[in-house]
Amino acid sequence: MVRKRKIVPTLTRKRSKVFAAIGLIMFVVSFITMSFITLSLYHVVKTDLDQFEQRLRDSQNLYLSEMKNQTQIQDDADLYQFEQKSRDSKNLDLSEMKTQTQIQDDENNQVIQVDDNNQVCLSPERLTPWILDGSCMKKPHLSTFSSTGHHRSCGLCGDDAEYLRKLRDEVAKYKKQCKDMVVYGAALGKKYEMWMRSSKFLGDHSSKVFKNHGTCFFQFVTDAKNSGDLLSADGSQKLIVVDPAKLPYQNNRRNTKIFKLNPGLLFPWADRVIWQDAKLLNPQASYQRFLPSDYILHFNRTVQRFGTCSSFVGLPLHSAAVQKSQSVTLEAHCRTVIAAAKQRPSVSDNLSVLSEQCEMYRKKYSNVTDV
Repeated sequence: MVRKRKIVPTLTRKRSKVFAAIGLIMFVVSFITMSFITLSLYHVVKTDLDQFEQRLRDSQNLYLSEMKNQTQIQDDADLYQFEQKSRDSKNLDLSEMKTQTQIQDDENNQVIQVDDNNQVCLSPERLTPWILDGSCMKKPHLSTFSSTGHHRSCGLCGDDAEYLRKLRDEVAKYKKQCKDMVVYGAALGKKYEMWMRSSKFLGDHSSKVFKNHGTCFFQFVTDAKNSGDLLSADGSQKLIVVDPAKLPYQNNRRNTKIFKLNPGLLFPWADRVIWQDAKLLNPQASYQRFLPSDYILHFNRTVQRFGTCSSFVGLPLHSAAVQKSQSVTLEAHCRTVIAAAKQRPSVSDNLSVLSEQCEMYRKKYSNVTDV
Protein backbone atom coordinates (compact mmCIF):
# COMPACT_ATOMS: atom_id res chain seq x y z
CA MET A 1 0.00 0.00 0.00
CA VAL A 2 2.86 2.33 0.79
CA ARG A 3 4.41 1.95 -2.68
CA LYS A 4 1.11 2.74 -4.40
CA ARG A 5 0.91 6.00 -2.46
CA LYS A 6 4.36 7.03 -3.75
CA ILE A 7 3.66 6.14 -7.41
CA VAL A 8 0.42 8.15 -7.78
CA PRO A 9 1.99 11.63 -7.23
CA THR A 10 4.84 10.74 -9.60
CA LEU A 11 2.41 9.83 -12.39
CA THR A 12 0.41 12.97 -11.75
CA ARG A 13 3.51 15.18 -12.05
CA LYS A 14 4.55 13.48 -15.31
CA ARG A 15 1.07 14.00 -16.78
CA SER A 16 1.15 17.67 -15.82
CA LYS A 17 4.49 18.14 -17.57
CA VAL A 18 3.20 16.40 -20.67
CA PHE A 19 0.07 18.51 -20.73
CA ALA A 20 2.17 21.65 -20.19
CA ALA A 21 4.47 20.68 -23.05
CA ILE A 22 1.51 19.96 -25.31
CA GLY A 23 -0.06 23.29 -24.36
CA LEU A 24 3.17 25.15 -25.09
CA ILE A 25 3.51 23.43 -28.43
CA MET A 26 -0.09 24.30 -29.32
CA PHE A 27 0.48 27.91 -28.29
CA VAL A 28 3.63 28.16 -30.39
CA VAL A 29 1.89 26.54 -33.35
CA SER A 30 -1.08 28.90 -32.93
CA PHE A 31 1.23 31.92 -32.69
CA ILE A 32 3.17 30.89 -35.78
CA THR A 33 -0.07 30.22 -37.65
CA MET A 34 -1.56 33.63 -36.69
CA SER A 35 1.69 35.36 -37.56
CA PHE A 36 1.73 33.69 -40.94
CA ILE A 37 -1.91 34.60 -41.57
CA THR A 38 -1.29 38.20 -40.46
CA LEU A 39 1.81 38.48 -42.65
CA SER A 40 -0.06 37.03 -45.60
CA LEU A 41 -2.90 39.50 -45.11
CA TYR A 42 -0.36 42.35 -44.82
CA HIS A 43 1.23 41.38 -48.11
CA VAL A 44 -2.14 41.09 -49.78
CA VAL A 45 -3.26 44.49 -48.49
CA LYS A 46 0.11 46.08 -49.32
CA THR A 47 0.00 44.62 -52.82
CA ASP A 48 -3.50 46.00 -53.37
CA LEU A 49 -2.45 49.38 -51.96
CA ASP A 50 0.64 49.49 -54.16
CA GLN A 51 -1.46 48.63 -57.19
CA PHE A 52 -3.98 51.32 -56.25
CA GLU A 53 -1.22 53.93 -55.80
CA GLN A 54 0.35 52.90 -59.10
CA ARG A 55 -2.98 53.27 -60.88
CA LEU A 56 -3.43 56.67 -59.22
CA ARG A 57 0.04 57.78 -60.32
CA ASP A 58 -0.60 56.50 -63.82
CA SER A 59 -3.86 58.44 -64.02
CA GLN A 60 -2.18 61.58 -62.66
CA ASN A 61 0.70 61.25 -65.11
CA LEU A 62 -1.77 60.74 -67.92
CA TYR A 63 -3.69 63.84 -66.85
CA LEU A 64 -0.52 65.90 -66.56
CA SER A 65 0.66 64.61 -69.90
CA GLU A 66 -2.63 65.60 -71.52
CA MET A 67 -2.47 69.02 -69.87
CA LYS A 68 1.13 69.45 -70.98
CA ASN A 69 0.20 68.45 -74.52
CA GLN A 70 -2.71 70.89 -74.53
CA THR A 71 -0.45 73.64 -73.17
CA GLN A 72 2.20 72.81 -75.74
CA ILE A 73 -0.39 72.87 -78.50
CA GLN A 74 -1.58 76.28 -77.32
CA ASP A 75 2.00 77.55 -77.02
CA ASP A 76 2.79 76.21 -80.48
CA ALA A 77 -0.32 77.94 -81.83
CA ASP A 78 0.68 81.22 -80.19
CA LEU A 79 4.22 80.84 -81.50
CA TYR A 80 2.89 80.05 -84.97
CA GLN A 81 0.77 83.19 -84.94
CA PHE A 82 3.72 85.18 -83.66
CA GLU A 83 6.03 83.80 -86.36
CA GLN A 84 3.36 84.26 -89.03
CA LYS A 85 3.00 87.93 -88.14
CA SER A 86 6.76 88.24 -88.15
CA ARG A 87 6.98 86.60 -91.58
CA ASP A 88 4.25 88.89 -92.90
CA SER A 89 6.14 91.93 -91.72
CA LYS A 90 9.42 90.45 -92.99
CA ASN A 91 7.94 89.94 -96.45
CA LEU A 92 7.56 93.68 -96.70
CA ASP A 93 10.86 95.10 -97.83
CA LEU A 94 12.10 98.33 -96.29
CA SER A 95 10.89 100.53 -99.13
CA GLU A 96 7.37 99.07 -98.87
CA MET A 97 7.38 99.59 -95.11
CA LYS A 98 8.52 103.20 -95.61
CA THR A 99 5.82 103.74 -98.22
CA GLN A 100 3.06 102.36 -96.01
CA THR A 101 4.31 104.36 -93.05
CA GLN A 102 4.59 107.51 -95.17
CA ILE A 103 1.02 107.07 -96.48
CA GLN A 104 -0.33 106.70 -92.95
CA ASP A 105 1.63 109.73 -91.76
CA ASP A 106 0.65 111.81 -94.79
CA GLU A 107 -2.99 111.26 -93.85
CA ASN A 108 -2.17 113.05 -90.61
CA ASN A 109 -0.16 115.72 -92.48
CA GLN A 110 2.98 114.66 -90.65
CA VAL A 111 6.23 113.15 -91.83
CA ILE A 112 8.09 110.40 -90.04
CA GLN A 113 11.87 110.51 -89.78
CA VAL A 114 14.01 107.53 -90.67
CA ASP A 115 17.44 107.27 -89.08
CA ASP A 116 20.77 106.60 -90.80
CA ASN A 117 20.43 102.86 -90.15
CA ASN A 118 17.20 102.79 -92.19
CA GLN A 119 15.13 101.72 -89.21
CA VAL A 120 11.51 102.76 -88.96
CA CYS A 121 9.90 103.50 -85.62
CA LEU A 122 6.80 101.33 -85.27
CA SER A 123 5.35 102.86 -82.10
CA PRO A 124 1.62 103.66 -82.37
CA GLU A 125 2.42 107.10 -80.89
CA ARG A 126 5.58 107.70 -82.90
CA LEU A 127 4.26 111.05 -84.14
CA THR A 128 4.19 112.51 -80.64
CA PRO A 129 6.71 115.37 -80.45
CA TRP A 130 9.93 114.71 -78.54
CA ILE A 131 9.55 116.77 -75.38
CA LEU A 132 12.82 115.93 -73.65
CA ASP A 133 14.81 118.50 -75.59
CA GLY A 134 18.21 119.24 -74.09
CA SER A 135 19.41 121.87 -76.54
CA CYS A 136 19.38 124.61 -73.90
CA MET A 137 21.80 122.74 -71.65
CA LYS A 138 25.52 123.54 -71.66
CA LYS A 139 26.33 119.82 -71.82
CA PRO A 140 23.21 118.09 -73.12
CA HIS A 141 22.85 114.36 -72.54
CA LEU A 142 22.68 112.51 -75.85
CA SER A 143 20.34 109.58 -76.37
CA THR A 144 22.49 106.45 -76.66
CA PHE A 145 19.94 103.67 -76.18
CA SER A 146 17.68 104.27 -79.18
CA SER A 147 19.06 103.78 -82.68
CA THR A 148 16.10 105.73 -84.06
CA GLY A 149 16.80 108.75 -81.88
CA HIS A 150 20.57 108.89 -81.48
CA HIS A 151 20.53 112.51 -82.62
CA ARG A 152 18.25 113.52 -79.76
CA SER A 153 19.40 115.24 -76.60
CA CYS A 154 17.80 114.76 -73.19
CA GLY A 155 16.66 117.71 -71.11
CA LEU A 156 13.67 119.82 -70.15
CA CYS A 157 14.09 122.64 -72.65
CA GLY A 158 11.39 124.10 -74.88
CA ASP A 159 7.71 124.82 -74.42
CA ASP A 160 6.68 121.15 -74.61
CA ALA A 161 8.59 120.39 -71.41
CA GLU A 162 7.05 123.23 -69.41
CA TYR A 163 4.82 120.92 -67.38
CA LEU A 164 7.68 118.56 -66.55
CA ARG A 165 9.74 121.54 -65.40
CA LYS A 166 6.85 122.46 -63.11
CA LEU A 167 6.84 118.97 -61.60
CA ARG A 168 10.63 119.10 -61.19
CA ASP A 169 10.36 122.41 -59.34
CA GLU A 170 7.55 121.04 -57.17
CA VAL A 171 9.64 118.15 -55.83
CA ALA A 172 12.65 120.45 -55.38
CA LYS A 173 11.12 121.67 -52.10
CA TYR A 174 12.22 118.33 -50.61
CA LYS A 175 15.84 118.90 -51.66
CA LYS A 176 17.23 119.55 -48.19
CA GLN A 177 15.28 116.70 -46.58
CA CYS A 178 15.88 114.08 -49.26
CA LYS A 179 19.25 114.92 -50.80
CA ASP A 180 20.92 111.67 -49.69
CA MET A 181 18.40 109.25 -51.17
CA VAL A 182 15.23 109.31 -53.27
CA VAL A 183 13.11 106.20 -53.93
CA TYR A 184 10.33 106.91 -56.40
CA GLY A 185 7.73 105.36 -58.68
CA ALA A 186 4.60 106.24 -60.63
CA ALA A 187 0.97 105.14 -60.29
CA LEU A 188 -0.82 106.76 -63.21
CA GLY A 189 -4.47 105.96 -63.80
CA LYS A 190 -7.49 105.48 -61.56
CA LYS A 191 -6.74 101.85 -60.78
CA TYR A 192 -3.14 102.47 -59.79
CA GLU A 193 -3.63 105.68 -57.88
CA MET A 194 -6.03 103.82 -55.57
CA TRP A 195 -3.12 101.64 -54.53
CA MET A 196 -1.54 104.63 -52.83
CA ARG A 197 -4.75 105.34 -50.98
CA SER A 198 -5.19 101.80 -49.64
CA SER A 199 -3.26 100.71 -46.57
CA LYS A 200 -4.20 97.11 -47.44
CA PHE A 201 -2.30 97.35 -50.72
CA LEU A 202 0.74 99.14 -49.31
CA GLY A 203 1.39 96.73 -46.45
CA ASP A 204 3.90 97.80 -43.80
CA HIS A 205 7.26 97.65 -45.61
CA SER A 206 7.56 101.30 -46.65
CA SER A 207 6.24 102.62 -43.34
CA LYS A 208 8.83 100.55 -41.44
CA VAL A 209 11.68 101.74 -43.68
CA PHE A 210 10.49 105.34 -43.37
CA LYS A 211 10.29 105.03 -39.60
CA ASN A 212 13.69 103.36 -39.20
CA HIS A 213 15.72 105.26 -41.79
CA GLY A 214 13.69 108.31 -42.82
CA THR A 215 13.85 107.23 -46.48
CA CYS A 216 12.14 109.63 -48.90
CA PHE A 217 9.55 107.81 -51.02
CA PHE A 218 7.86 109.63 -53.92
CA GLN A 219 4.98 108.53 -56.13
CA PHE A 220 3.82 110.43 -59.21
CA VAL A 221 0.06 109.83 -59.23
CA THR A 222 -3.09 110.97 -60.96
CA ASP A 223 -5.95 112.29 -58.85
CA ALA A 224 -9.18 111.25 -60.54
CA LYS A 225 -11.30 111.92 -57.43
CA ASN A 226 -9.64 115.26 -56.61
CA SER A 227 -8.85 114.05 -53.12
CA GLY A 228 -5.89 116.38 -52.85
CA ASP A 229 -3.94 113.84 -50.77
CA LEU A 230 -0.24 114.62 -50.51
CA LEU A 231 0.64 111.46 -48.60
CA SER A 232 -0.18 107.78 -49.14
CA ALA A 233 -2.54 105.91 -46.83
CA ASP A 234 0.34 104.71 -44.63
CA GLY A 235 2.06 108.11 -44.63
CA SER A 236 5.27 106.81 -46.21
CA GLN A 237 4.86 108.03 -49.82
CA LYS A 238 4.97 111.67 -50.86
CA LEU A 239 2.34 111.98 -53.62
CA ILE A 240 3.13 114.27 -56.55
CA VAL A 241 -0.17 114.79 -58.39
CA VAL A 242 0.12 114.64 -62.18
CA ASP A 243 -2.36 115.85 -64.79
CA PRO A 244 -2.27 113.16 -67.53
CA ALA A 245 -3.77 115.60 -70.03
CA LYS A 246 -0.52 117.58 -69.87
CA LEU A 247 1.69 114.57 -70.51
CA PRO A 248 2.71 113.81 -74.12
CA TYR A 249 1.25 110.32 -74.61
CA GLN A 250 -2.29 109.00 -74.56
CA ASN A 251 -1.13 105.70 -73.10
CA ASN A 252 -0.10 106.06 -69.46
CA ARG A 253 2.33 103.17 -69.83
CA ARG A 254 4.43 105.42 -72.06
CA ASN A 255 3.95 108.42 -69.79
CA THR A 256 5.21 106.31 -66.91
CA LYS A 257 8.43 105.66 -68.85
CA ILE A 258 9.11 109.41 -68.92
CA PHE A 259 9.34 109.39 -65.13
CA LYS A 260 11.04 106.02 -64.93
CA LEU A 261 13.88 106.72 -67.36
CA ASN A 262 14.70 110.30 -66.37
CA PRO A 263 15.49 110.45 -62.65
CA GLY A 264 18.36 112.85 -63.31
CA LEU A 265 15.99 115.39 -64.85
CA LEU A 266 13.37 115.12 -62.10
CA PHE A 267 15.71 114.90 -59.10
CA PRO A 268 18.93 116.65 -60.25
CA TRP A 269 19.80 117.52 -56.63
CA ALA A 270 19.63 113.94 -55.24
CA ASP A 271 22.86 112.02 -54.58
CA ARG A 272 21.19 108.62 -54.98
CA VAL A 273 17.98 107.73 -56.84
CA ILE A 274 16.18 104.37 -57.04
CA TRP A 275 13.15 103.64 -59.21
CA GLN A 276 10.72 101.17 -57.63
CA ASP A 277 7.61 99.95 -59.45
CA ALA A 278 4.46 100.72 -57.50
CA LYS A 279 3.27 97.12 -57.87
CA LEU A 280 6.22 95.93 -55.76
CA LEU A 281 4.54 97.45 -52.71
CA ASN A 282 1.70 94.94 -52.86
CA PRO A 283 2.16 92.53 -49.90
CA GLN A 284 -0.28 89.99 -51.37
CA ALA A 285 2.07 89.42 -54.32
CA SER A 286 5.01 88.60 -51.99
CA TYR A 287 7.20 91.22 -53.66
CA GLN A 288 8.01 93.07 -50.47
CA ARG A 289 10.27 90.31 -49.18
CA PHE A 290 12.70 91.17 -51.99
CA LEU A 291 12.79 94.88 -51.21
CA PRO A 292 15.65 96.41 -49.19
CA SER A 293 15.14 97.25 -45.55
CA ASP A 294 17.89 99.90 -45.88
CA TYR A 295 17.96 101.54 -49.32
CA ILE A 296 21.17 103.51 -48.82
CA LEU A 297 22.96 100.33 -47.75
CA HIS A 298 21.50 98.54 -50.76
CA PHE A 299 22.70 101.36 -53.06
CA ASN A 300 26.18 101.29 -51.56
CA ARG A 301 26.45 97.52 -51.97
CA THR A 302 25.44 97.62 -55.63
CA VAL A 303 25.95 100.84 -57.62
CA GLN A 304 28.44 102.65 -55.39
CA ARG A 305 30.51 99.56 -54.58
CA PHE A 306 31.43 98.99 -58.21
CA GLY A 307 31.77 102.67 -59.11
CA THR A 308 29.04 102.60 -61.76
CA CYS A 309 26.72 105.46 -62.55
CA SER A 310 23.62 103.26 -62.76
CA SER A 311 22.41 99.71 -62.23
CA PHE A 312 19.48 97.87 -63.81
CA VAL A 313 17.64 94.73 -62.72
CA GLY A 314 17.08 92.28 -65.58
CA LEU A 315 14.14 90.00 -66.15
CA PRO A 316 13.94 87.21 -63.58
CA LEU A 317 13.67 83.53 -64.46
CA HIS A 318 10.00 83.52 -63.50
CA SER A 319 6.78 82.41 -65.17
CA ALA A 320 5.53 86.01 -65.16
CA ALA A 321 8.51 87.00 -67.32
CA VAL A 322 9.28 83.96 -69.49
CA GLN A 323 6.46 81.46 -68.76
CA LYS A 324 7.90 77.91 -68.62
CA SER A 325 11.17 78.70 -70.38
CA GLN A 326 14.31 77.27 -68.75
CA SER A 327 16.26 80.44 -69.55
CA VAL A 328 15.61 84.16 -69.91
CA THR A 329 15.44 84.93 -73.62
CA LEU A 330 13.86 87.67 -75.70
CA GLU A 331 11.76 85.12 -77.58
CA ALA A 332 10.40 83.65 -74.33
CA HIS A 333 9.64 87.10 -72.96
CA CYS A 334 7.90 88.17 -76.16
CA ARG A 335 5.78 85.03 -76.09
CA THR A 336 4.86 85.78 -72.47
CA VAL A 337 3.86 89.37 -73.25
CA ILE A 338 1.76 88.30 -76.23
CA ALA A 339 0.03 85.61 -74.15
CA ALA A 340 -0.63 88.15 -71.39
CA ALA A 341 -2.07 90.61 -73.90
CA LYS A 342 -4.77 88.08 -74.80
CA GLN A 343 -5.92 88.09 -71.17
CA ARG A 344 -5.25 91.79 -70.53
CA PRO A 345 -5.55 93.86 -73.72
CA SER A 346 -4.20 96.90 -71.88
CA VAL A 347 -0.73 95.31 -71.86
CA SER A 348 -0.22 96.75 -75.36
CA ASP A 349 -2.21 99.13 -77.53
CA ASN A 350 -0.99 97.40 -80.69
CA LEU A 351 -0.23 93.67 -80.52
CA SER A 352 0.76 93.52 -84.19
CA VAL A 353 3.42 96.18 -83.73
CA LEU A 354 4.61 94.40 -80.60
CA SER A 355 5.08 91.20 -82.61
CA GLU A 356 7.09 93.06 -85.23
CA GLN A 357 9.28 94.65 -82.58
CA CYS A 358 9.90 91.27 -80.98
CA GLU A 359 10.94 89.84 -84.31
CA MET A 360 13.37 92.72 -84.87
CA TYR A 361 14.89 92.22 -81.43
CA ARG A 362 15.12 88.48 -82.02
CA LYS A 363 17.07 88.99 -85.24
CA LYS A 364 19.45 91.49 -83.69
CA TYR A 365 19.97 89.69 -80.38
CA SER A 366 19.31 86.08 -81.36
CA ASN A 367 22.29 84.85 -79.35
CA VAL A 368 21.61 86.96 -76.29
CA THR A 369 20.11 85.07 -73.32
CA ASP A 370 20.75 87.53 -70.49
CA VAL A 371 18.09 90.21 -70.81
